[in-house]
Amino acid sequence: MRVAILNLTGSGISGGYKRYLQNVLPLFAEDPRITAVLCASPRAFNIEEWVTSHPKIRFVECRPFRFLRHRPDAELEKELGAFAPDVIFVPVARHLRFRDVPTVTMIQNMAPLVSGAWSGLREFAALAAQWLETRIAVHKAVKVIAMSDFVRQFLLKEWGVPKKKIRLIYFGNSKPAEAPRRPPVIPAAGWDDFLFTAGSVEQYRGLEDVILCAAHARTVAGRPLKIVIGGSARKAMMTYFARLKALAEKMGVAEDLCWAGQLSAEEMTWCYNNCSIFLMTSRVESFAVVVLEALAHGCQCVSSDTPPLPEAFGGTAVHYPPGDHVELAHKIFTVLDRAPAEKQAIREKVMARNADFSWPATAERTIETLLEAANRAAVRKP
Repeated sequence: MRVAILNLTGSGISGGYKRYLQNVLPLFAEDPRITAVLCASPRAFNIEEWVTSHPKIRFVECRPFRFLRHRPDAELEKELGAFAPDVIFVPVARHLRFRDVPTVTMIQNMAPLVSGAWSGLREFAALAAQWLETRIAVHKAVKVIAMSDFVRQFLLKEWGVPKKKIRLIYFGNSKPAEAPRRPPVIPAAGWDDFLFTAGSVEQYRGLEDVILCAAHARTVAGRPLKIVIGGSARKAMMTYFARLKALAEKMGVAEDLCWAGQLSAEEMTWCYNNCSIFLMTSRVESFAVVVLEALAHGCQCVSSDTPPLPEAFGGTAVHYPPGDHVELAHKIFTVLDRAPAEKQAIREKVMARNADFSWPATAERTIETLLEAANRAAVRKP
C-alpha cells in the first residue's frame, strides 16, 4: 500500500500533532504492508528536522491550506501523480480531491464544532470556516478517525455519520524527557510547591477557573496556591490573554500565578515531575495530549468533567463542573490533603492507566483503517 499523508494546515502545527507524526511516521515506514509514504507539509513545518528519516518516506512541500480549496496545488498534484497513492490520509480534518483516490481523515480539534458560543466575531468566523471544512472532510472521506469516544458519539449523533465509517483510535502515550530542566521563569523562592496546567492559551481552555480558584483559595479558604500556567497565546488570542491577566490583577492573585509561556519538553517534564497537582480546566477537547503527558509522569490530577476528559483520565482524576471555581478549590484541597499511602496508590493507578495507550497500537489501528479504505476503493474499480 502506498500512502500519501497530507498535512493540510494553514502552516502551523500543534505540539500534540507534532508528537503524533514523530511517533506514527516511523512505525508506518517499518510496517511491511506499507511500501512507500509521501508526506506533504507546508514549508513552515520543517518536518525533516524533527521526524526520523527512512528510505520509505519521501518529504515534499505543499502550499498552506486555503479555505474551500480542495484540489492540490500544481506541484503537489505533480508529486501525487508520480507517487500514485492507494490512499490519502489527511490527519487534520481537511478534504483534498485527487482523482478517485480514497481519503481517510482524522478529527483532532473539536473547538470549531462545539465552542462557537464563547468566541468573538473574528474568531467565530474562523471557527465557522473550520466547522465547514471539517464537515466537508468528514462527508467526503471513506473513513474518519475519532480520537475519543466523545468525538465518535458526536459524529454519530450530531452529524449522522454511519457507524461503520468511524474508527476510534487513541493517541499513544508520552515519554518523559530524559533531562528535566526547571523553567527559569518560575521564581526561585516560594515556588517549591505549585500546581501546574498546560496548553495553548485559548478561550475554550477555561483559565478563568484557575484565576478565580486562586482568589477563593487565598481570600476565603486562607490557603494560597501557587500555579504555573504553561502555554502561549496565538495572535488572535492576545486580547483574551490580556483580559486573563487583568482578571488576575483585579482578584489580587497576580503574584500567585506564573505565566510560563511556551515550555520545552525538558521544562514540561520538570513541571510534571515537581507539581503537586496537574489541573485541566478545558471546556472542550477532542482528547487532550496533555492528559497523556500528565498520566505518563504519574501526576495527581484535578480536571473538569467536560467530555472526553473523564474518558481520557479513566478514573484516575478528581473532576469538577467547569465554571465552578469554588468546587475546583475544594477538589484541589481534597487531593493536597491525601495521606502518603493514598497518594502512592493513586500514582500506581495513574501509571496503570498510562499503560493503556501505546503508539504501536495507534499505528496498527491506523494502518488497518487505511487498508480498509484502499481495499474498498480497489473493489469498486472495474
